Amino acid sequence: MTSTSPAGVPARGTRPRNRRDLIISAATELFTSNGYPNVSMSDIAEAVNAQPSALYRHFSGKHEILREAISRGARLRLEALALGEPTGLDEVLADLARSALETRRSSLLWTSEVRNLDDEAGAQLRREYRALPEAFAEKLRSVCEELDAEHSLVLAWAALDILASIAFHAERLPNRKFQSVLCEAMRRVVLLELPPGGVAEPPSPPSDRGLRREAILRAAATLFSRRGYSGVTLDDIGVAVGMAGASLYNYFPGKQSLVAALMIRSVEWQEYAASRAVRGVDDPRDRLQALVSAFVEFTFEEPALVSLLLTEMSHLPDDVATSVGQAVTDSVSEWVDLVRTLAPERVLALVRVQVQAARMIALDVLGTASLRGTPGLVRLVTAACCATLDI
Repeated sequence: MTSTSPAGVPARGTRPRNRRDLIISAATELFTSNGYPNVSMSDIAEAVNAQPSALYRHFSGKHEILREAISRGARLRLEALALGEPTGLDEVLADLARSALETRRSSLLWTSEVRNLDDEAGAQLRREYRALPEAFAEKLRSVCEELDAEHSLVLAWAALDILASIAFHAERLPNRKFQSVLCEAMRRVVLLELPPGGVAEPPSPPSDRGLRREAILRAAATLFSRRGYSGVTLDDIGVAVGMAGASLYNYFPGKQSLVAALMIRSVEWQEYAASRAVRGVDDPRDRLQALVSAFVEFTFEEPALVSLLLTEMSHLPDDVATSVGQAVTDSVSEWVDLVRTLAPERVLALVRVQVQAARMIALDVLGTASLRGTPGLVRLVTAACCATLDI
């Protein structure tokens, strides 16, 4: 039997058969905690009690470990969906939930670190992740024949976002209970009755003519959301607004202050939208539904601005990060308190899982360009969020 350290890591000098998986798991934790650029092969080797040379027996370098760490979650979910037609929906949902819990942090890597891969590896991962909702949507249409391709894809995407949401918080439930909660939420979403509604038309951005600072902020939000903070220079932003990158210093002290301004704007505008939505609304159910609707509508109108809260928090100055983080926490807590008012029998951790999942549906579905023209999208996402909350 292989001896292990107290933390469950094989002792130095041993060669466990699952070394490759141990490396991927350790690297995933390091990448998500410290950021890919700040992790070395030596750090990963130390985490698995091995010499760096041992890692090169399995991987060509750090970039390949990152690619495998991101890919593993998608691959396991695809395997769950490829079990054949005799497999029923409940079995598929259970397998999906199980794979998500086994690779809990992979979605966080996909969101924050895929930009660190070369174009070819990034394109391959995007194909893998796009294949997930498409395969799930096909499975849904075999269960619910009345679903068309567009709406089945949105529902599949929303259900997968419930699984992805667990990467972005640390809530804990007993494993069997956690799996059950995820399955039940996904089932409510994928079997959702389609609400009436017309074609979703993304709003036209306001004219920035004569408002140079506003044009800079909007261009920066779009670029950061597409390429990430590290993949955007001031020159890139300058080109987008028709000015020299150096001229941006007339408006912002630097790139960090620019992303800080965007984050502060995001939470302040969301707070304002929420406060308007619940003004004069006292009934807890009506108040919660108003908050959900306001969050969905704001996310639809400002997808780039909202997406930064998922991907770029690590690039904020400490004081801004604390302020922005507290604003997000307060918003989540308000939803949680209202759900618990409506369903006092639910334990706090369960409700927090549901709330984070509902918000992830809005953030991801409404931020995905290929879905934004889906008929009745805002109503459908609002209904999916409410179904996830089970209200």
